[in-house]
Amino acid sequence: MNLPKYRNDEGIFLTDQQAATRLNLGIAAVRRMSDEAEATIRIGRTRRVDFEKLVNFVRREYGM
Repeated sequence: MNLPKYRNDEGIFLTDQQAATRLNLGIAAVRRMSDEAEATIRIGRTRRVDFEKLVNFVRREYGM
C-alpha cells in the first residue's frame, strides 16, 4: 500500500480521520455532519472535508 508522504493536519481540506481528531468526535459523526453542511469534497476516490465550513456549521447548529 502506498502511504502518503505529505499529510498536513493543519490544512484546509482534511481527511475524515483528521477532522474527527481535531473536533474530538467519531468518524461517523464527522461524515454525517460534513454531508449535512455540504463541506464534503471529492477528489478522485478520496474524500476531504472543508474544515472551516464544517466548524461554522457545528457552531451554527449546535450553538458553540
